[in-house]
Amino acid sequence: MTAWARATDCCQSARLIAIPSRLAVLLVCQLCACTHHGARTTGSAPAGDSAASSLQSLTSHPGQPPHGRVIYAPEVAAMAVAAAQHDPTSAQRNYAAGSDLLMADDPDAALPYLQKAVALDRPPSSVSAFAHALIGEVNFIRGNYADAGSEIDQALAIDPANAPARYDHIMLGYDSVYRTWTTVESAHLRIHMSPLAAVSNASEFTAAREAACRAILKVFSPSAESGKTKKIDLFVWSSLEEVGHAALPVLPSYPSPRFRVAHVLVSQPPGHELAHVISDRAAHPITANGMVYYGVGVMFDQPGRDLLADARRAVHAAGVSGVDMRAMWGGWPFRADSVNVSVAAAFLTEILRRGGRERFLILLHDPRLETADALYGPELQRWIDDFQKELIAQ
Repeated sequence: MTAWARATDCCQSARLIAIPSRLAVLLVCQLCACTHHGARTTGSAPAGDSAASSLQSLTSHPGQPPHGRVIYAPEVAAMAVAAAQHDPTSAQRNYAAGSDLLMADDPDAALPYLQKAVALDRPPSSVSAFAHALIGEVNFIRGNYADAGSEIDQALAIDPANAPARYDHIMLGYDSVYRTWTTVESAHLRIHMSPLAAVSNASEFTAAREAACRAILKVFSPSAESGKTKKIDLFVWSSLEEVGHAALPVLPSYPSPRFRVAHVLVSQPPGHELAHVISDRAAHPITANGMVYYGVGVMFDQPGRDLLADARRAVHAAGVSGVDMRAMWGGWPFRADSVNVSVAAAFLTEILRRGGRERFLILLHDPRLETADALYGPELQRWIDDFQKELIAQ
């Protein structure tokens, strides 16, 4: 088999992995160094329970930044498209192209390949099940909710165990558990509330979250959600017990920016998960950093908070004599606690204030410390020194 064939087969196989938690996976597939990343070979059924379990376990730690996105190198989608064009009658190659284009955040380009995969896959196999599920996702992203539900149902009819379809069925609001829920819409949000959440005033609850959304959009620009896509769907649960009973694949506080979806507990502050969804849509991160990820969420928990004062209180209450922001940035604690997230939010607020919105978005795109040093130059160290002094000031 040639290097090109190995690489294109790898891309297809990797896209057939059952990933119920939509982990952030950077799939780097090179022509001469290509592995199957745990997937079965092309033409096989999706990966089994052991692979799915091992992937799921990676999201079980509170300190690890959760991502409702799959981070893909653009070259992966381009390679899959080239393979489909080289072999246009292959259902699997068309599915791989559509899937990778969707993961690369191009649903419009993905849809024809996914539809062609369904048309070519006769009789329908797991390829059709996967393709129907992703066609459902494309429709959901476009705000075509009925069509999305129909496609997800078709996927489950072909293969009731299809992991993406099962994930979408519960995470996107099509499961029977939502039948008694109440939906309230605002300018930017569709808020779905469990009756067990016991929201006493739905109008006030919605208004607080819409206000938080608007405040976040002022920073990240209305272009992040400018009407080209659907509103953000916010699913509000009463408790972790209710979530467990519904068998939600992931816990609340787990946004899915690609779907413009977040699941939250009723007790959570209004802006945190919305900040993750909107900032992701604006910046399209290519890698993850714990300090930046958690800091952005806490920055927008509740509009109007004095984040520096919050961080000072947290530091003093913990008896911390000083903070090394470079060490925190480069070696974020595995378990994020109230001190770390408060300090991160206050620090990022200073970065935004001093460095401006344009550079802040570049930082969110690649949130590594070395990126910040290149982006802000010597100014960054001065800001760090000032912040560390202010943080421990009485």
